[in-house]
Amino acid sequence: MSRRLTFAAMSVLALSAALIPATAATAAPAPTGVVVRASVPNFPGILKAGSHGAAVTAVQKGLLAHGYKISGLTLASSRTKFGVLGTATMATIMRYKKAHDLGPSPAVGPKTYASITGWKANTGGSSSGGGSTSTGGGTTARCGSFTGRTCKTTATSGRFCPTIGAYLGDGFGANRGDHSHQGIDLMTTMGRPIYAVEGGVVAGAKMQSNGALAITIKGKSGAVWYYGHQSKNLVSDGDTVKAGQLIGRAGDTGAPGAVHLHFEYRPGSPGDAWYHASAVDPVPLIKKLCF
Repeated sequence: MSRRLTFAAMSVLALSAALIPATAATAAPAPTGVVVRASVPNFPGILKAGSHGAAVTAVQKGLLAHGYKISGLTLASSRTKFGVLGTATMATIMRYKKAHDLGPSPAVGPKTYASITGWKANTGGSSSGGGSTSTGGGTTARCGSFTGRTCKTTATSGRFCPTIGAYLGDGFGANRGDHSHQGIDLMTTMGRPIYAVEGGVVAGAKMQSNGALAITIKGKSGAVWYYGHQSKNLVSDGDTVKAGQLIGRAGDTGAPGAVHLHFEYRPGSPGDAWYHASAVDPVPLIKKLCF
């Protein structure tokens, strides 16, 4: 064979090799049975029996990926079988929580959610890796973004955000079994400061029958502000408070399943009694005061 033909043959062989698809020896296959970053939604608030949606699916697939069996489910199950937190899933969650020392509450809070799914607070991504934690966990707050953490520290029309570094959990009207949720859950970390939205008088600062520390403030505008689940109340009945004053520390008293501030807003007029009005959805106000 001539030198020219030999070179041509070698070129063809090299080109053929380049066109052969990569095998397991040359490219690692995509892992199976793992909850990938894109499939883990941001924590929506405390998950309990009966909760449904993409976050529940992430928990179910995360449990299965960790080797925890759920009756009637496998990673190969159709998508329609996922997404409802029923008895079987809850039983597996409780086994997981016991094995990982995540507490006895029959619910999935942010710590359990992150452990099972790999979620990272405020990003919806993997819990591994770096990132700023200047707002008490997760990435830096993004003022102006409704999907970020509360971060606005200045007053808006004389009112202040009730807590900084929190993200939105269960909203107004969520099912609570024998009643509907009367406020918004601001998910946060233990001991974070809680502030008076406006100046007024403390109409109640006590421990409720369920063990939760609560504060009720009758504002100068006539609005009633209710704060719940504090680890510590820093005001007492009858105290006069100023707008933006530190009144408590975030906690999980009353065993709600996760550290958060339960916040209610009841608008009214200055002459109204403190217990006068029904609660309204506080989210529009939170968006205005906190983001």
